[in-house]
Amino acid sequence: MFKNTALQPLPKGCIITNVDNSRCAAVSFERGRLLLALKNPKNKKKGGIVLLKKRILCLILAALCAVSLFAGCKGGDDNSGGGSPAGPSEPPYDPNPLTGQEKSAGYQEGVRPIAVMINNIAQARPQRGLTDAQVLFEIQVEGGITRFMGIFENYKDLPDVGPVRSGRDQFFQLIRPLQMLYLHVGRSAITQQYIDDNDYNDLDVDGSNVSFTYF
Repeated sequence: MFKNTALQPLPKGCIITNVDNSRCAAVSFERGRLLLALKNPKNKKKGGIVLLKKRILCLILAALCAVSLFAGCKGGDDNSGGGSPAGPSEPPYDPNPLTGQEKSAGYQEGVRPIAVMINNIAQARPQRGLTDAQVLFEIQVEGGITRFMGIFENYKDLPDVGPVRSGRDQFFQLIRPLQMLYLHVGRSAITQQYIDDNDYNDLDVDGSNVSFTYF
């Protein structure tokens, strides 16, 4: 048993010196300082209770961090260490511009799509060609009724669609950015104003006209 081994902090700035394992009785932490109680408390000048400077611990931790960082950088070299080379990259996804889905086997590049106005009153049902459209819009028009507009990706391969109805401006505003053909029979005055203001007459296929400028 050791006598007079109470652990007490030493003055700031003390470091471990002349202390070996045979003289060390206990180790403890007090208020963040490392304290050593020695076997011979009378010999305080040569050993005594000592304090390990925080500066030494910081230097040790900094050295360990530097070694770890150097090892990590060295391990991130190229594939010369025997790793398998990267495989060929996949071609970029090229979807159908109307649907965003994969293009069908019969999809033709560079062919202008066509939008067709389709009646939706009770007397016009069942309509023809709705399920063949790549995109189908239903929008309310005057009188509380709705009207369909089917978009087909190829005007040259247009299926049997109908009954065809007159054009409306809310439908025209949807197709104008894509510059597709607009097929209808008749149109409202505001729709014609939109067509004229946007120089869209060459793409406007009005069935009430005798001839079409596009075909």
